[in-house]
Amino acid sequence: MSLTLRWNRLMSARRVAQISWSHKAVGEEFPLHDHDYPEVFWVSEGVMRHTVNGVTTELGRGRLVFIRPLDRHHFLGAGENGGTVCNFALRRDLLAAARRRYFARHRGAWWHDAAMPLGVQLSGAELRALDQAARELASLRTLTIADVDRFLLNLFHLLREREAPERQATEPAWLAAARRELSDPQKLAGGVNQLVRLAGCSPEHLARMVRRVHGVTPTDLVNAQRLDWAAVELQFSSRAIADISLAAGFESLSHFYHLFRRQHGVTPRQFRLRARALT
Repeated sequence: MSLTLRWNRLMSARRVAQISWSHKAVGEEFPLHDHDYPEVFWVSEGVMRHTVNGVTTELGRGRLVFIRPLDRHHFLGAGENGGTVCNFALRRDLLAAARRRYFARHRGAWWHDAAMPLGVQLSGAELRALDQAARELASLRTLTIADVDRFLLNLFHLLREREAPERQATEPAWLAAARRELSDPQKLAGGVNQLVRLAGCSPEHLARMVRRVHGVTPTDLVNAQRLDWAAVELQFSSRAIADISLAAGFESLSHFYHLFRRQHGVTPRQFRLRARALT
């Protein structure tokens, strides 16, 4: 059963935003819910198991997720000591107004139609900066629209520093087709060189388009696909982790572990054990 959280029932209609921290011990959960307002949260400490729109993942420290109204999700403390989430929620009309003023061309964050909400991994420095901005916001006795705008601008400035220049709204058909072909395990190990061959363009043009559309380098894009494939193999096959790493195209097992933990918040072994515990 799912709850629907409504702004006017939870707080005064005059309240412009709410920032809060919530710690969940291992196994402690916040129940399944959706809401009539947008929010963004990040894991400031520990590990959380997050289910959103029917998909469950482990979120490690520094993972940030934009939750749209009607995204249905819940949290469960995971890892060794559970996790702490910082949540920033605001009135829907105020976000719409802020978008008109500052983010009219933005196609990420809350403003997309994908099935899953957008998530990004913050670096240690980015997480410290965001935590500091959140603490400053929480120290104010009464939040104003100007306070909300300032926090949003700081957040998007932080993300813009780590991402690409303005992304284009749609992916060219040739790039989408190349990425689909690359998902074939026989081709995935070929990495960026294979993606260039499948795209049928120069490495330089591929790099420019990947950066424009996805905000990452071709290497980052390929590694993300490799790690997604590896996650499926870990969950549904009995292959050794070293074999999965090699099949995905990672020559170094330690590098595979490093990238996997950065993307999924846990080691490959922990991911396998916890994914199987859910089935």
